[in-house]
Amino acid sequence: MLARTDFGHAVVDALNARPGATAKPLDKALIKPVTTSNAGQAALRPLDSGLKLDKLSAALPGWKPRTVKQAIDDWLDNPMGKPLGQ
Repeated sequence: MLARTDFGHAVVDALNARPGATAKPLDKALIKPVTTSNAGQAALRPLDSGLKLDKLSAALPGWKPRTVKQAIDDWLDNPMGKPLGQ
């Protein structure tokens, strides 16, 4: 399980490591955890959530999900919509 804050930190690390990254690295210390009760969301949200992959793994033998780093790198290499930074 990867906390949302940790995911944010991984995205910042990936962005900072990219060729042509901004001159001043992004500061992942600015990403702070927020409790569900303090998030200001209209609907209640679960404290923890995840995605079970048991059925998918059984249906596709040999399939393995990408790591978080692989998924972020793929997202950065193949953005949809506006180019990054715009």
